[in-house]
Amino acid sequence: MTETLRQAQQHGQRLDEESCRALLKARCEGRLVYLTGRGERMLPVHYVTTPTHIIIRTAAYNEVTQYAPGNEVLFEVDGTGVSEEAHWTVQVRGTAARLTVAEARLLGMTQEPEIWPAGISTSYIGLPLRVIHGFRRD
Repeated sequence: MTETLRQAQQHGQRLDEESCRALLKARCEGRLVYLTGRGERMLPVHYVTTPTHIIIRTAAYNEVTQYAPGNEVLFEVDGTGVSEEAHWTVQVRGTAARLTVAEARLLGMTQEPEIWPAGISTSYIGLPLRVIHGFRRD
C-alpha cells in the first residue's frame, strides 16, 4: 500500500466501486507497480478500461512484460476533483496477464491505450477490474 493511499484512508472518504470505475475510465495515465528480482518497480503507463479490465500497451522489450504477467500487480491512478483541493486515488490489484491484440479486443478494447511507431514490437498486458479501492481526501 502506498503512503498516499494510507494517508487517504486515515483522513479521507472511501469511494464506492462505481465511482472508482468512473474515475478510471475518465483518465488515461496511471502507474503499474510490479516486483522484479531487484525489488519493486513502478512504470508510468497509458491505459484504457473495458468493462472488466485495464489494458496497457508497452514495448515488448520492457522488463514489465517479463515480470508482470502471471503475478500480482498494483495499478494506481491519482487525480483532482472539480475543486483543486479534492484529491483522489484509485488502486486496482490483481494478477496481470499478457494479451494478444485479439484478446484485448474481445475484452472490449475499442481504442489503443497508446500509439507506438511502426516497427516497434509491443505487448499488451491486462489487469482484471476485480479488487478496486479508492479514496478522496480534501
